Amino acid sequence: MKLSLAPIAWRNLTNRPVRTTFTVLGIALGITAIVSISGLSMGLNKTWEKSASVRGIDIVVSKGGGSPMTSLIDDSVEKKLMRIPQVKSTSATLLQMLSVEEAPMMIVSGRQLSGFGWEHLEIQHGRLPANADEKAVVLGTDAADSLNKKIGDMILIELEEFEVVGIADGGAMIENNSILLSLAWLQKTTGNEGRINFVNIRLQDASDEAVVEAVCQDITSRFPKLQANPSGKTLSSTRSFKVAQMGSLATSMLALAMGALGVMNTMLMSVFERKREIGILSAIGWRRSRIISLILLESMLLSALGCIIGLILGVVTLKGIGTSVQFKGVMEPYMGPDLLLAAFGISIIVGLLSGVYPAWKGSGITPAEALRSQ
Repeated sequence: MKLSLAPIAWRNLTNRPVRTTFTVLGIALGITAIVSISGLSMGLNKTWEKSASVRGIDIVVSKGGGSPMTSLIDDSVEKKLMRIPQVKSTSATLLQMLSVEEAPMMIVSGRQLSGFGWEHLEIQHGRLPANADEKAVVLGTDAADSLNKKIGDMILIELEEFEVVGIADGGAMIENNSILLSLAWLQKTTGNEGRINFVNIRLQDASDEAVVEAVCQDITSRFPKLQANPSGKTLSSTRSFKVAQMGSLATSMLALAMGALGVMNTMLMSVFERKREIGILSAIGWRRSRIISLILLESMLLSALGCIIGLILGVVTLKGIGTSVQFKGVMEPYMGPDLLLAAFGISIIVGLLSGVYPAWKGSGITPAEALRSQ
């Protein structure tokens, strides 16, 4: 009767609990890093994508290079962009991350009242600002809860007081956690007169991706110092985001590589300690391919166990980050099944590759060599 490999592989791992535990933890840390860092970057991108989608933005124009959040452009460019063919309407925006009263960090968005940046809001209570000169703000529903504000209350932004005239549902996390006011007042309050972060654009026809790309290229050719991207690629196309992604990926791969080396070391030690056992298996008729399969299975079991623990730790980490004061309302970490399955697949591949050399060494042990080692 042919013995199943799985029980044998499991027994070999449990016979050395301390070594197995530390090896599994090494893989778990690598998977935790991959899930956490990938979940953050994907979540940030998808959160901003959703915000752009609910506002009906087709193209976002910002300063070329660097982060759009910290790079400012002259607001006069908005009128110039209106003259480009295919552009239907524009909306200039100044977006700032500010400490507001008791809240350590809030999204404060200054938008042209004449632009389309207010159209998507569903007013729950109150109204929109009457005009650009009114010292008034509209709070997203979550922002109103966080600040404990209601219609008629005053709110201090930098050194200026504004009246809360409306509470609105913006249809997306960022919108619902934002403080909205007229562009002119935020420019004045923050000392950024005549400056903005973004010009959001709606096209005559955005159904054709080729048209959207063509308009983006037209804008960058007319204004070399600006960058224009389809709304879904605004964040992911920035240099700072790409650098952060590369750094995060390098960190994750380093952590996973350390875990892989741990698996390889564990399997090599196991092979050398089990020379007699492997020699006996060879003597009773086990082929080299079967011995290789046993060792590879052990290696992949180690990685799979580490992956399961790493996935749990990664999800817990992402949930903790998502509810933290620094990130709440700014982004929602991504924990989709595709990310978790990709992490699991990576761990299995790592386990397989880590076991190749130990399996090759183990399969070459002959009964005579096993006897000499005793």
